[in-house]
Amino acid sequence: MLLIRIVGHDEVELRFAVTITFAMLLVLKPIVMTMWRSKAFKELIVAMLEKIVTRTDNDLDDLAVKHLKDLLLPETRIDK
Repeated sequence: MLLIRIVGHDEVELRFAVTITFAMLLVLKPIVMTMWRSKAFKELIVAMLEKIVTRTDNDLDDLAVKHLKDLLLPETRIDK
């Protein structure tokens, strides 16, 4: 038995967007997981967050990015 269901234009667009997003995550996740330990990747993340934070007018996100930067890129290296 073949069932045909007519869907609206918005539902098709939503399904397409979800499919593309899922495909991008499948491709990008292994790349990100292999690079997340490198200093250059951490610097990229911090730089992107700092750029985003400049668009806001509150100080809470500035403090959060500063704290994250201190954790990801410490001035002195601590060996365990």
